[in-house]
Amino acid sequence: MAISIDWATGIITIPQADLTLVSGTLYEADTNVIRNEIYALLSEDEGIPFETAINHNTEVTVAGVTYARTIEMINGYSVQFEDGQYSVRLVGSNNNLFDIEAGVLVQNQVQVIPTNSAGLVSGGVGGGGGATPAQIWAHPSRTLTSSPALDAGEVAEAVWDAQTVNHQDVGSFGEKLDNLNVNVDNASIAAAVWAHASRTLTDPAGVQPSDITDIANAVWAVTTRGLTEDVGVTSTGINAIRDAVWLATSRTLTAGLFVDPSDITDIRDAVWSATSRSLTTSVDLNAGEVTAIRDAVWAAATRELTGTVDLSTAQVNAIRDAVWIAASRTLTEEVGLLADERAQLLSLPDEVTIAQAVLNEVAP
Repeated sequence: MAISIDWATGIITIPQADLTLVSGTLYEADTNVIRNEIYALLSEDEGIPFETAINHNTEVTVAGVTYARTIEMINGYSVQFEDGQYSVRLVGSNNNLFDIEAGVLVQNQVQVIPTNSAGLVSGGVGGGGGATPAQIWAHPSRTLTSSPALDAGEVAEAVWDAQTVNHQDVGSFGEKLDNLNVNVDNASIAAAVWAHASRTLTDPAGVQPSDITDIANAVWAVTTRGLTEDVGVTSTGINAIRDAVWLATSRTLTAGLFVDPSDITDIRDAVWSATSRSLTTSVDLNAGEVTAIRDAVWAAATRELTGTVDLSTAQVNAIRDAVWIAASRTLTEEVGLLADERAQLLSLPDEVTIAQAVLNEVAP
């Protein structure tokens, strides 16, 4: 595809393929080459009837220095570069191909960079004219020819508004920003954290005792506290947890655990059916507490042994002796005698009748 002219509108289109790639998305356009191609189109049969498009002043050599040519688009002609997200640097002349305000440049996504300079000389950068870096720095004065007063806000806005496709060079910050994944999946991150083999705090992070208390209170204040997965606790670990729980000085539920009444019954039965129930520490009961416990035990309506107690003969004798030496022995409830047994007991003679019967006994 070559340069073309729309004779009806006067728009000259320059294809991207005719430009010289510098790096990434930066290209150079040799304006003298463009000028010659436009002249060639105007000299063809189709272009002869139309007015010239360019006012050209060739290179001028002064004191051994060849100053650059000037190229000016005239007679209502305009220039547009093939649309795309890339930049074009104009080299080889001082020209007005970048002039949007005057309607010379048809603006689209392409960023056009002029290199005009009052001291521009030929034989330098780009092969079509321009000063070499050494010539530029050797010049007695170096002044920006336009927009010397930059606004920081406008520059920042222009940077952030730039198309990412223009900032993808390998290793650049533009490439890093372009590769950022902004669609963060919080659920996936959390799952990855918990799936990690180990989760250890790397430092105390300045946690104070009061902070620990606040954290503990916040944890226990949550209405539900369930393990989300098997945490791999060994039997030794379970025993250690159990012992730590039972050795605590107080064990009070801080909130309702939503226990079903049937569960309460199951828990109670499981506790009482245990073969042994031993206090793990001394409870330091005083005399009044011991008496209260004893009275509460004996006042219970029923007292049944839940299992065989395997008493020795000595223990049986000790219990018997303790019972019979008690100051009073009163049955606390109905012992289930049959009717005839009850009548027989009631018909037994009293002590006076027995004494009289003894005294009235006839000697043999």
